[in-house]
Amino acid sequence: MGSFLDNKFKIIIIVILVVLILTVAGGGFFVWTILNRENTGETVEYVPDNLAIWAIDEVIMANLSSGTGSSSSRIIRAGVTLGVDDSSKQYSNFVSWFEEKALVIRYEIIEIFRSQTYESVSGDDAGKRLGEEIKNSLNALFGTDIIYEVYFYDFLVQ
Repeated sequence: MGSFLDNKFKIIIIVILVVLILTVAGGGFFVWTILNRENTGETVEYVPDNLAIWAIDEVIMANLSSGTGSSSSRIIRAGVTLGVDDSSKQYSNFVSWFEEKALVIRYEIIEIFRSQTYESVSGDDAGKRLGEEIKNSLNALFGTDIIYEVYFYDFLVQ
């Protein structure tokens, strides 16, 4: 009977060791996969469900930067609207500063237009890139992040 208990005890010890080894191996594999997975670099940006559209009353026109070595003058003409998160706590502040600071907003957009060259605003992604620059500039100017999109309803480069 003593050898039966010894064999049973050995089997229990072996089973416990096997379970322990499998647990450690599984945990090690999990940690290894977490540490070695590739970061895609993609970030998920919050986009509000409802965007209120605020149009700047007049079409904005400005001279483009002549760039290096170019003497020809070119102009950009664009109507600009802003897509604003109307569910934000900052929305009432935006409404008041949009109405009070209309000239400042126009001036900021004109300065951005004037810093561009013909080549930079005539590419395929020019509207998107220019809209992103205007959005970032206005959000920084007013210390907010309520503006999510900039749309152009008239866009002419000549």
